[in-house]
Amino acid sequence: MGDKSVMITEHRYTKEYDRSEISGKYCVQFMTFKADETGLKVLNWWRERCLEWCFARPENGKFGDQKYLDDWSVRFNGIYELSNLGGGVAPWNIQQYEFRQSDQGIIGTEKKTGAKFTTVFFHFHGLKFYQNDIVNLPYYRSSKQVFELFYKPYINLLKENQIKIMSNNSFDPNGTAGRSVAQPMNFLLLVKFLLASLIYGFSFKKTISEYHYYKINQNGKLN
Repeated sequence: MGDKSVMITEHRYTKEYDRSEISGKYCVQFMTFKADETGLKVLNWWRERCLEWCFARPENGKFGDQKYLDDWSVRFNGIYELSNLGGGVAPWNIQQYEFRQSDQGIIGTEKKTGAKFTTVFFHFHGLKFYQNDIVNLPYYRSSKQVFELFYKPYINLLKENQIKIMSNNSFDPNGTAGRSVAQPMNFLLLVKFLLASLIYGFSFKKTISEYHYYKINQNGKLN
């Protein structure tokens, strides 16, 4: 950030999933505000806008708390866009990279440029646990490599901690999560995907084909 006061993170969408016009160029997954005059000015402006309007739907150039960030680089001084590709690796941009495990962590390589980076954090968007030990991953094109390096260790760790927590008391980390459908698809889910494809411009067929369900085994591990 240097002398900048606010850091924001791009979605870095893969072209086929680009929702910048609807969801915004930036993702509010990771933001930094310095407690200086500029940082607080931006933060308070954002707070006021969100109190005025903040819904999970596109409306008049807004979308949740996120689309407000689109013009910050021209609206305010002191804005820094995170340039490290390792920050903000997510289901909607993983298609642009190859990954491998090393002693330094998970190393990514941008396919287009060959640029290498160490993964700092992964955005587990849309990951859902159901009460009958079914895990659902978001409907984005993925790979076994991504599943093995990111999702599997994370899901197994969450399940391990859930078992520890529930062995000591009745608290269920799943909270109010319902039981998953018996099959990966049912009528209501198809309707949901159809509506999403109409609103956001997704390919209905592609969304269905890339929907991911996994079963946690009796040992509490993901196969």
